[in-house]
Amino acid sequence: YTLDGVVDITGSSQGPAYYYYFYNWKVETQNRTCSSALVPVLAYVDNCTAVTPGKDLSNAISVFPNPSSGTFNVSVALPGVANMKIEVTDMLGKVVYSEQLSGLSGSYQHALDLSGLAKGTYMLNVNVADKPNFKRIVIQ
Repeated sequence: YTLDGVVDITGSSQGPAYYYYFYNWKVETQNRTCSSALVPVLAYVDNCTAVTPGKDLSNAISVFPNPSSGTFNVSVALPGVANMKIEVTDMLGKVVYSEQLSGLSGSYQHALDLSGLAKGTYMLNVNVADKPNFKRIVIQ
């Protein structure tokens, strides 16, 4: 990246269009060069012009029957091979159930037994490939 007379950022091992952790910075002001030892620098994006969203799985996840007496079926249409974490929290945010599943693919069904929990409303988080998907569930 170069802004003539102001700054040059070079040294990306991935080419000029890709910025990673380590760069060589050269800052110029009034025809003077300023350099220093390597130091950590935090950069923040103030104006983002494009974002590529991840795959929205909210419509690919269903929970039934809901409400139930505590036994639910979680159905997920996975976009490929993925890891999945199922987490249930009460309305205060306390995790009351957690399970990690690995190497899943295709149409996956999971039996969820929450019959040991008190009647009430809970939040189910089906986290697929580190993307959370929340559903409200009710135990009657």
